[in-house]
Amino acid sequence: MKRILFVDDDQNVLQGLQRMLRAKHQEWQMDFVTSGQQALQFMDQQPYDVIVSDLQMPGMSGIDLLGQISERMPHVVRIALSGQADRQLTHKMVGMVHQFLWKPCDPDTLKASLMRACSLSDLLENHELQAVVYRLQYLPTLPSLYIQVMDELRSPNTTAERIGEIISHDIGMTAKVLQLVNSAYYGLRQTVSSPAQATALLGLETIQNLVLSLSVFSQFNQAKMAQLKLDGLWDHALSVGYAAKLIAKLESADRKAADYAFIGGLLHDVGKLVMAENFSARYASVVDVSQNQDLATVDAEKQVFGADHAQVGGFLFGLWGLPEPVILAVAYHHHPAAAQEVSFTPLAAVHAANSIAYQNQAKARFRQPELDEDFLRHIGAAERFPAWHKACQETIFGVKRA
Repeated sequence: MKRILFVDDDQNVLQGLQRMLRAKHQEWQMDFVTSGQQALQFMDQQPYDVIVSDLQMPGMSGIDLLGQISERMPHVVRIALSGQADRQLTHKMVGMVHQFLWKPCDPDTLKASLMRACSLSDLLENHELQAVVYRLQYLPTLPSLYIQVMDELRSPNTTAERIGEIISHDIGMTAKVLQLVNSAYYGLRQTVSSPAQATALLGLETIQNLVLSLSVFSQFNQAKMAQLKLDGLWDHALSVGYAAKLIAKLESADRKAADYAFIGGLLHDVGKLVMAENFSARYASVVDVSQNQDLATVDAEKQVFGADHAQVGGFLFGLWGLPEPVILAVAYHHHPAAAQEVSFTPLAAVHAANSIAYQNQAKARFRQPELDEDFLRHIGAAERFPAWHKACQETIFGVKRA
């Protein structure tokens, strides 16, 4: 049974949470305390999987509490629940908090966030990799793209579309911006599915603050990441993103689903970055195993780590509270049948796009991952795959993109 600790100095809020979640008491052990000190005492006595804390509390603030927990118990999923729309405060808490929720919180939103947090271990069972992801605050970005965003932000003629276009070309930027703007803490009351939409809704000043004051975007350690051939990884991620979005449009998906397909495609290999950055020597072994045994990278990862990059990426984005379709597209892009979907979704688009991208790759270093034709038949899309492949070849592959 998962354990969840709620912290708020307002007893009425705690009682409201108890009533809201009464139906889940057989699934979760839930405790409710009124101070940070009391929360630490409870957590010293027994382990918790999730903590949900208010930020503005007398004595020990929620910021101090969550900061201590991030250091002492990094495996605990940390969710901030607050009614104070203090952007500067939000920026300071990046790294301490995995998700922000707005108070009063919609019951469905809260339940969905807690269910996702409690099911993270289903996405990734390797505790060593889990520990790395729990401590991960941000993803690195390419220096040239960081400079490009900053230059564009300083331009008096910049537009939300232009900023969104630049951000969407970068894995780290896209992931972190979507994590933040999709948190209920920003109060947008709608799901944001693309960087351009995020920029348009939040405004250029807020996006600039995210880039400047959050320290969201660090630099890759080129020595550690050398085995991944970053330029090739980047080109592949962009190709899969564009192809997935095109496939979604061919399937008459709505704009949000098409955006999810693009983001899922762009982010689908993020787990490789996490693994290579934190376990460079072992990931070099993945490359050797893949080449020497003629294995797809995902299979070599499982042999070396007992887990693969798709699981690591899904775990990370589940922890950060990204939209569910994006999490599923990343976590199951190699094994879509495991998600048990019965119709076309962004996951199907990313799985197909990934296969098409590899088939159009000039010279593959490793064995290509296999297309799950049984899955495509199961969702009634197998006969349309040739048309997807042709459209992607004609409009995406072979075209040099900035």
